[in-house]
Amino acid sequence: TEQEWTSGTNAVPDFMDDFLNGYDVYLGRNTGGITWWLNNIITEDPNRPGFADSMSVKQSGQSVKNGYAAKTNLHPYELRNDQIICAQLHPFWPDGKKTQKGWALSQTDNATTPFGTATGEYMGRFIRDFFGNGGTLGQPRPNLVEVVNEPLWELVTNGTEDPAKIFRFHNSVASEIKKLNSDIQVGGFCDAFPDLEKNSFQEWEERWKLFMDVSGENMDFWSIHLYDFPAFNGLQRYRKGAQMEATLDMMEHYSYLKFGEAKPFLVSEFGA
Repeated sequence: TEQEWTSGTNAVPDFMDDFLNGYDVYLGRNTGGITWWLNNIITEDPNRPGFADSMSVKQSGQSVKNGYAAKTNLHPYELRNDQIICAQLHPFWPDGKKTQKGWALSQTDNATTPFGTATGEYMGRFIRDFFGNGGTLGQPRPNLVEVVNEPLWELVTNGTEDPAKIFRFHNSVASEIKKLNSDIQVGGFCDAFPDLEKNSFQEWEERWKLFMDVSGENMDFWSIHLYDFPAFNGLQRYRKGAQMEATLDMMEHYSYLKFGEAKPFLVSEFGA
């Protein structure tokens, strides 16, 4: 639905058809819409501070579905739009940062409203209300949802947050999403630059193993980002090959030991 397909002067008369059909391209991961609407349009529930107003989400979603229904030129490409929905860290991580509408997601953490409930409820409403079943009913619903993109990179690697708190947040978000979208798959934790062997495997203990221990029962898949660094500080550093295979092997093995199954991987970012 982005304007860049048709704006400006393209070298081919039908850029979308040439790119998607001509090169057999499939659109995948979308972190934009769910973030943009929360940050710029969705209002706060006047009766529940820190929660998105359900009518604001529903009305915005209907507007998006109506707009998509009218763009009949997009409908033939739906088979190439098997989306993964993923939230950005801000403003989804409840830390008091306000949206452009002047409110922040609830930081409440108690037995009835565990930390992350407001985030998950909004995400669940967005997925339910902004998508349809294709064509005039709106874009097809996504099948996969990642709770939040690379949370440990900012909050732990470059911050002081407790990883266990982030993983409990995943549980709350997954629970709320599935209340409204029972057939969708939810996973995490979108790990950036995994180095499981770091510090005599302390990174494994403090991150992936801990994530599986805290959140694994509520995850349908393990989401991971695998990057090479062919030019980094004058060095070449690669994950592809033995390190990548060992990373996946450790995760798969512990998943099997813990849950009796090797839950699937979602490699949602990769490359160099």
